[in-house]
Amino acid sequence: MALSLDNVVTVSDSIEAVGVLRREVGIGLFFTNDTTLGTGSNRVAVYSNFTDLSTTFAEGSEPYKAGNAWFEQSPFPRNLVVGRWIDSDVAARLIGGSVSTSVSAFAALAATAYFAITIDNVAYDVNPDLTAVASYSDVATAVQNALTTGGASVSVTYDSTISGFRVVSGSTGSSSTLSYAVPPATGVDLGVLMSLSSSTASQLDQGADAETISEAINEILALNDSWYFFILDNTLFSQDNLNSVSNYIETGRYMFAAQTSESTVLVTGETSSVSYQLFQEQLQRTWMTYSGSADEYKGASIAARFSSVNFDSANSVITAKFKSLPGQTPDNLTLTQVNELERKRVNYYTNFSTDEIYSEGTCFNNSVYIDVRYALDWFVNAIQVDVYDLLRGSGRVPQTDAGEASIVSVIDGVCRQALSNGMIAPGVVSEVMTSDIIATTGNTSFDGNLNKGYLIWSQPTSAQSQADRAARKATAKKIWLKSSGAIHFVDISILLEN
Repeated sequence: MALSLDNVVTVSDSIEAVGVLRREVGIGLFFTNDTTLGTGSNRVAVYSNFTDLSTTFAEGSEPYKAGNAWFEQSPFPRNLVVGRWIDSDVAARLIGGSVSTSVSAFAALAATAYFAITIDNVAYDVNPDLTAVASYSDVATAVQNALTTGGASVSVTYDSTISGFRVVSGSTGSSSTLSYAVPPATGVDLGVLMSLSSSTASQLDQGADAETISEAINEILALNDSWYFFILDNTLFSQDNLNSVSNYIETGRYMFAAQTSESTVLVTGETSSVSYQLFQEQLQRTWMTYSGSADEYKGASIAARFSSVNFDSANSVITAKFKSLPGQTPDNLTLTQVNELERKRVNYYTNFSTDEIYSEGTCFNNSVYIDVRYALDWFVNAIQVDVYDLLRGSGRVPQTDAGEASIVSVIDGVCRQALSNGMIAPGVVSEVMTSDIIATTGNTSFDGNLNKGYLIWSQPTSAQSQADRAARKATAKKIWLKSSGAIHFVDISILLEN
């Protein structure tokens, strides 16, 4: 027998993890109290197209309308997450699967069919008399009567829209519970025939207590944290709700695509509208879109347009102004009304000559545009992830000038990508930024011109404190960027001499 080569040459192999991926900035969250979604993990659903969403939510429902506005945009947007706000105590419910057993087959069972179920932590054995049933609703009534006779507080109905049965506890809140139907000790398994067993039912939701908006967002984030654009169900529009959402969004790296249909927002000089109140807060991460119809979702549509931006592509960064909102009706606005909307930095969709465009793309803060905030959030995430992956992927990044240079190189790569996609561009910065660059870098000859559109500074290792070095911190880093901006207005003078 020949000896193994391992005795001479030992070779080991492994497939290394790629590290953390950059966040897919642009996914939307539609926040609703629509009861189609359930509780627990069933309170969140993710959709990549309108066809799938429309099979879950009824035509004309708020998720249906918002989903239609989102997925009708072009280029095709990223996913839309739908998350439920449990705004009042809800009961436990068991939604059955599609029933294939015929009514006559149920009737033929007479009193030989059984199942067991636990309702509000009490176990019940069910043995309904199905002899006289003539419809699925009769089957539901017979089962409910058998349960209530046994002392249960419960509702059993047949839902023709899902071709299945629903069992709902008579109690509400977190103490409201249900189980799947389980097989009986003897007799025919009615739970399977009614599609209420664990293998046949569609969904089981336990009861839940009412929660605040902040609590709901936290619960949704725990289940799905991929989203960036927050879109609020139009039926939930109120001062309190918008304040809660905007204050929450302001503390993280998200944006709130709010929408208003308040008629008062068009009134010159008014100060009572929700939009005006939010404008007073100078929010950087909330933008408002006016819509004359609360049935439309113009805010969702423009968010979807931003969603399709591919920051990895050249010249891909966009501005909100001049964009179309497919399927959304432009509002007929007067110049006076437009001026009032712009005074409060509320965006709108209207006709300019024969063209329909979105305008102006502003957040409530006087100096922030949607596109700038969105691109900066992408940039921050890219820097954070790429530097982390350098640290993780390297055996060891030394605390030397060479090690610090490797971090700067990664940052430079992201900056060059921002230059390529159009987020930043060469240009002259303000006196304030010029002074800051000179004070930080010590380069007194800096003339204010960022000729690459960015400048990266890294503190020399020799200047780092011993405490920071002992804590294995990198030296301080700072990046200055010059936004490429966007042209929204043109003033042209024409002189003709005869």
